[in-house]
Amino acid sequence: MVLTDMKSQNKHIKSYLEFLLASISFAFIYLLVLTIFRVAFYIGYAPKNINNDYFSDILSAFFLGFRFDLQIVSYLLIIPVLGCIIFFLALKKDTDAENREVTSRVPRRIFSIYYTITTVVLIFISWVDYYYYAYFQDHIDFMIFGFLDDDTTALIITFWKNYPLVKIAVGFIFIVFLLYKASNFILKQAWLKNLASIISDKVSSRITWSLVPLFLIFLMARGTFSIFPLSLSDTTISQNQFVNKIPINSVLAFHGAYKIYVGQRKYSDRKSYADQHRFKKDIHEAIKIWWGKRQVPEGKTVLDKITRRTPHQNTGKPHVIVVIMESFGSYWLQYQSSDFNVMGELENHLKTDYYFQNFTSSTGNTIGSTTTLISNLPRSPDTNFLSEGKYSKLAFKFAAPQPYKKAGYETHFVYAGAAGWRNMNNFYIRQGFDSIESKSTILAKLNKPKKSQLGNEWGVYDEYMFEYLYEILDQATTPQFIVVLTTTNHPPYDLPKTYEPFSLKIPQALEYKLIGNEKLLKQRFVVYQYSNHHAGKFLSKIKNSTLKDKTVIAITGDHGFRAVNFNADQSLQKIMVPLYIYTPKKLAPEYYSPDTFGSHTDILPTLYNLTLSDATYQSLGVDLFSRTGNHYSIYMNHIYSSEGAVTIGRNKKQKYFYWDSESAQKYQSLQPVQKPSPGLKKLENIFHATMMISEFILEKELSNNSETSTEK
Repeated sequence: MVLTDMKSQNKHIKSYLEFLLASISFAFIYLLVLTIFRVAFYIGYAPKNINNDYFSDILSAFFLGFRFDLQIVSYLLIIPVLGCIIFFLALKKDTDAENREVTSRVPRRIFSIYYTITTVVLIFISWVDYYYYAYFQDHIDFMIFGFLDDDTTALIITFWKNYPLVKIAVGFIFIVFLLYKASNFILKQAWLKNLASIISDKVSSRITWSLVPLFLIFLMARGTFSIFPLSLSDTTISQNQFVNKIPINSVLAFHGAYKIYVGQRKYSDRKSYADQHRFKKDIHEAIKIWWGKRQVPEGKTVLDKITRRTPHQNTGKPHVIVVIMESFGSYWLQYQSSDFNVMGELENHLKTDYYFQNFTSSTGNTIGSTTTLISNLPRSPDTNFLSEGKYSKLAFKFAAPQPYKKAGYETHFVYAGAAGWRNMNNFYIRQGFDSIESKSTILAKLNKPKKSQLGNEWGVYDEYMFEYLYEILDQATTPQFIVVLTTTNHPPYDLPKTYEPFSLKIPQALEYKLIGNEKLLKQRFVVYQYSNHHAGKFLSKIKNSTLKDKTVIAITGDHGFRAVNFNADQSLQKIMVPLYIYTPKKLAPEYYSPDTFGSHTDILPTLYNLTLSDATYQSLGVDLFSRTGNHYSIYMNHIYSSEGAVTIGRNKKQKYFYWDSESAQKYQSLQPVQKPSPGLKKLENIFHATMMISEFILEKELSNNSETSTEK
């Protein structure tokens, strides 16, 4: 009888230990998956020769990454381990062997499915993160949720063209099958059968074997023995930015991105900008700070106080064109040569006309930058895009087209893609454009055979886009204001088969910095060159026609494209886009400095003052050809000027930087400083004042719209 009880007792313990062992086994599998992807990340994206300078930092980064991986493993283990404990404690001591086997069959099947699904999901998220970095040079961030908000069909087609999705799908199915079989195999093993005999079935033993796994999971989840648990803020272990990205795994990145995304979705519940950043100035003080030494205009409303008037001048009402080019970053232009010809025909125009080199986009994505330019307002950090948030149904009387409409212009927004993308068609038509013209319109009006070959799923190729634009101008009988958004310099990096690229032999000075797939990088440079070249051809065509004396053209980028790991002191280079302006000789500005700082909100004020006479406008941007303006660049939560830079954090957690005077080139290297200069504090206040005014105007417009709707 005693022997029977002992066997029964051992089998009782065995049921629990088999499940616990399976959890331990799958913990190693989870760790293996995360480790493989971290090694792949390092091999695929690490800059050349990084081992020579940061070897010890790299080792520390991998060890820190292992600790982060243990955190993820602990979260994945908590459900099955708790299940094991509940099963162990609930199983009656006198349950016979046959019933034990039947009873354990159900949780075995559940755990098998759980381990299979979680491992597959872990592999999938890690795979997405790996390729996400190839395009954005960063781990998964909040923009990944744009997949649902974006042109999802086009994105799927893009993925289909760029990646072997069929092979990947087959591979995943095979992995799912293998993992399911492996989980069943592990769960059926009796590797701890011999240990069962030395473990007592007393209550104290049950409690011990229940608490020990939970305690270990708790330690893994904390990742440290110190007071505060391990967090993403602990990843800054090196002066090299890439090294600091090594510890971050896909799940941590996804979790951080999701928190930001949810925060943006809760925009309507957030505090005002001034309260959020403890900016203790009222709106009138903010306006004074924004104007600086210039006199604040008289007026009753905030809009009155930011209203300006263009000079009295004989402009002749020229056509005004603003071209926003997809992924048109400045960084690559410095490597231009006959061997690495990234500019094509655009090069001569940048040399002979106005080119602002310290210019940035306003955000890191297309819809954010385009909406900022059209609204004449900077985007406040951590908020929805105007075209998609609570302001999306408002019609702003201060929007970009309005001064031109009042001056008798026809106004058009021309997009090479589908007009419904990110609610552009609905939002932009409200802002004063007479028409929104998109891919279908362009293809219908172009007199070309085989129209399916004139573009891809994202939109019309740039050369046909510019051809369409030229036809509008050539046939116009009234002055035109046109904002154009191109799409070609975007995955899947398709081009017309007729295009013959110029030499693109990558210089050695750039080659060692590049990261990612070599073949894909070369194709990206070909497409970048193609877009620039056809922009240059369009400009040449204008200058060689009667349009040269009656057309003003501004060309900029919606954001850059990254294929290098920028150092911490290169934050400006990372986000710079060109601003090129062509004007007829009679409209040439009196003052111009290529070093002037600016961003997208400055484009329209500059054009208003060049092309309109005695016209009023409201904008939080500055005329870039003005000698007396406060010139600075605002990019998301950063502001740059000749003084340096400030990164705006919440609750006054700002970071200040000054320009390194010993750098080989001016405005190339930013160095942190603990005690900011008066100039940097002024720059910080300008940022806060600008965002406070912008938010105040938007809320006032929303309130007025609500009152009007109620009256109706």
